[in-house]
Amino acid sequence: MPSFHPKVSQYEVEENPYAATLKDVAVFGKVSFNNVDVALTNTHLDKTGMRIPFDSTVTMKNLHKNERYCFAIAGYNLGDELINKKIGQTTEDIGTYHPLPINLLYGYIAKIAFQVKDYKSARKASFKCCSYFMEKTKVPELYLNNENHPLIEYKLK
Repeated sequence: MPSFHPKVSQYEVEENPYAATLKDVAVFGKVSFNNVDVALTNTHLDKTGMRIPFDSTVTMKNLHKNERYCFAIAGYNLGDELINKKIGQTTEDIGTYHPLPINLLYGYIAKIAFQVKDYKSARKASFKCCSYFMEKTKVPELYLNNENHPLIEYKLK
């Protein structure tokens, strides 16, 4: 799941010391339909609406082929209350096109890792994605000036 950092005001923290401490999360999801956001009532998919520890991995099963889904996360504090009394942002549509090309998956991972500022994973996934299209050149290094242009040492396959 993407990282989840709820924004809680200082006033709420003073009123309730448990307000800013993330204990559990729940994933909510649905079939994507005309950019309608996910709500707390979207619990019809497998494993949606169930509270799980915030550092867990969730595998959605029983999704239909060639369908688009969207998801959102809600956080619960130590007092078992919904943080900010609302659900998080709805994800972009996720397609279950079978099978997804592996380089497309690496592209998605690179994009999302960059968005959440995990630059190490973004770089690694980007190189994996690009390795399907590019390879290192066999040109001797003396012809390459890759200090200014590090991509010059690659060529299209």
